[in-house]
Amino acid sequence: MNKIRHALALFFVCSLMSAFAQDEIEKPAETEKIAVYVYGANDAGINKSFGNWLLLKIVQNSKYAEVRDWEAFYEELAGNNNDNISQITQAAKQYNADVVCVVSIIEVFGDYSIFARLIKTSDSQIIRTALLGRSLKSLGDLAKVSSELAGQLLQLQPPEPEPPPPSPVAVDEPYVPLPVAVENKDEGSGSEDKKDKNILSLGFRAGFNFSHLYAEYEKVSGSYSSTMGLQLGLVLDIATNSWLHFQTGLMYIQKGVDDYKTITSHYIEIPFLYSVRFSMLRVNAGPYLGICFSENDKIEHSGVTYGTDFGLSVGLGFDIRMFYIGAFYDYGLADMSSFKRKAKSSLYSRTLGFNLGVNL
Repeated sequence: MNKIRHALALFFVCSLMSAFAQDEIEKPAETEKIAVYVYGANDAGINKSFGNWLLLKIVQNSKYAEVRDWEAFYEELAGNNNDNISQITQAAKQYNADVVCVVSIIEVFGDYSIFARLIKTSDSQIIRTALLGRSLKSLGDLAKVSSELAGQLLQLQPPEPEPPPPSPVAVDEPYVPLPVAVENKDEGSGSEDKKDKNILSLGFRAGFNFSHLYAEYEKVSGSYSSTMGLQLGLVLDIATNSWLHFQTGLMYIQKGVDDYKTITSHYIEIPFLYSVRFSMLRVNAGPYLGICFSENDKIEHSGVTYGTDFGLSVGLGFDIRMFYIGAFYDYGLADMSSFKRKAKSSLYSRTLGFNLGVNL
């Protein structure tokens, strides 16, 4: 009888151990937490709304779960206008996020270039990237773009189209399925090319200008009569973010002076401008370098020496879709007087210009 009791007790203990072991094996893994941070749009409301939509789409379609204090995480970064990836990752880690989705938005001619990265907070390793160029003018646009971006980041496959029903007339004809579009495996490299194109853009400029020489002789100063010239060239625009750009290029420009006879000098000019954008308005400022390569009429003993010209350039313009309208003023700092040692005179170039352009 004792042997039967011992056997039953042993069986009961083994059953309990097996049940606990099975529960331990079948216990589901803890869901990884994710946070989303969006920056770069001129309107702060777009950043936060887009972040809300994207977080919703990611949580609905993946193994990730939303961090508990997502609002506090977002407000902490947005309050400091933070666009440092390392600091964003560290902040997400402090809020117990296993993964952070960082989205950068750059406005390009009325539309938006959207670049997203999934980053592990443990080692700052980038898991996946995605790039889209879309319009964000309504809540419907935000929802649609968020869904597309989440699909790229999570590599969700779109559902295959259902085959159409057979024709009711040609019942005896065999059904031939429609061809399914093949996914482009080079999409990653194309996305990088598109990103570079959005950051770098080329523009064509043409216009006219009025230039003269400003003279200083001992305690007397004044300006010679101005002459009209032409300008033509290319501009390279580099977008460091949505509002700050750097511009350089190569311009042909005519400058000169009217002193009994018109002297026109031909320059190759290279600007080095910082451009601040406020929606369509640009404000430009920076130095320029000009090299004179020809004069059409040189007056002997005129006292003017043409050569290298440099100075400061300021201006403003408007980007209207792909077109540009602008004005600028070149304030020359190079002394062009050939008599500065003997007569203590100085001559400086001044130019007011207007131009039109096309942004390619």
